[in-house]
Amino acid sequence: LTSSNVINIAANDPDYVFWIRINDSSTPDTIEHASEARMSITSTVPVQGVFSLTGTPTVEITEITSYTFDVFTPGIRCDTVSETTILILNPGAQVSLATSVTTLNQELSDNEDIEDVVFTLNGTADNYSVEWPTGIPSTLSFSPEEGSLGGTSTITLSGTLNTGATTTTVYYYTITPLDGVDEGSSISGSFVVFPFRRVSVLFTWSCCSDLSAPRIISI
Repeated sequence: LTSSNVINIAANDPDYVFWIRINDSSTPDTIEHASEARMSITSTVPVQGVFSLTGTPTVEITEITSYTFDVFTPGIRCDTVSETTILILNPGAQVSLATSVTTLNQELSDNEDIEDVVFTLNGTADNYSVEWPTGIPSTLSFSPEEGSLGGTSTITLSGTLNTGATTTTVYYYTITPLDGVDEGSSISGSFVVFPFRRVSVLFTWSCCSDLSAPRIISI
């Protein structure tokens, strides 16, 4: 090469990163070139690689939580550079069961008191909705009612069954937490209601003649 020679180098792929150096006295793996070489690099355009962080967060959180991670160059034949990124996760509307899991699905006879079922709203939930797809037992209720939380995060389902069922009936329900109009993951339960049974017993008094007629007592 003569002093007037110019070498142009271009990357075929803009995502490729390359670097150029002139070795000292044609010695491999040296960084500084000899001053008498009188060579320099001009009109360079930095080429940046691109990488992405992807995935779906699966952590269980009940409040807004931040995570910090750093990306840095290792400083091999170049400067060490770092960049900090903060990832903020919003838990969204959540609901959890506060009582025993056995309270979620109950089997009772009609006219019995149910065992209270207590739920807690978590995360950003500010309300809830309830669905009874097979009908609502009129004597059961959630407290406080939908849209009337009054600052509390505890919801209680209670009451005494009085359905008048003549056959075994199952009532399903689903409670869903809300953050405005956004819905969170719901919880479902059920009540299996057996008909109230009235038993009649027939017996005869024998101690006295005026009480000898059969008597029927309902239990």
